[in-house]
Amino acid sequence: MSEDGYSTIMDAILFLALVAVSAAIMSPAITGHATEQSMADRSLRELSASTLISLESEKVDFFEYRVLGDVADTIAGAGGINATSDILYRDVTKAILGRGNRHRTVMDIAAGNNQAHIDKTYPVLIEENLGNHLYAGRTYFQAPEVDGVTYVNTALSGHELMIGRFVRARINDAMEYDLMGEIA
Repeated sequence: MSEDGYSTIMDAILFLALVAVSAAIMSPAITGHATEQSMADRSLRELSASTLISLESEKVDFFEYRVLGDVADTIAGAGGINATSDILYRDVTKAILGRGNRHRTVMDIAAGNNQAHIDKTYPVLIEENLGNHLYAGRTYFQAPEVDGVTYVNTALSGHELMIGRFVRARINDAMEYDLMGEIA
């Protein structure tokens, strides 16, 4: 074996050794970033899940926030005030910069939207006879299996409605997701 061949093999071995040492040195930084990213992703998923549960629940949340709160905290920090532990600072900034907001739930929004339909007349596609002069159907703005239904009460009119046919119904009541009406 010549000197050139020996030198090339040694160069390759040294290069591989340097790569292995670099990988060992960089490994905590690489896995640390992945761990931080995983924790951030998990935190974001938890926030998303709690937000969806809050929106879908009937509970109305009240939350507080501070206008320019981060700016005030930065200025306070520069002045030697610990913004997270100083109770007087928190109370004063809450009084000056604080705001409250009522969080509307999905049910609140849907009920408000349905209230706008009261005293209006719509064509309703009858889908089911519920008995006792009560039928369930859909208007043009109610998607099947997604939106609410429109209940049509025929007790006053005495009409027998046919499944699959349209009737004109005057809406006289609104629930969170459903409408109630009678033959127009």
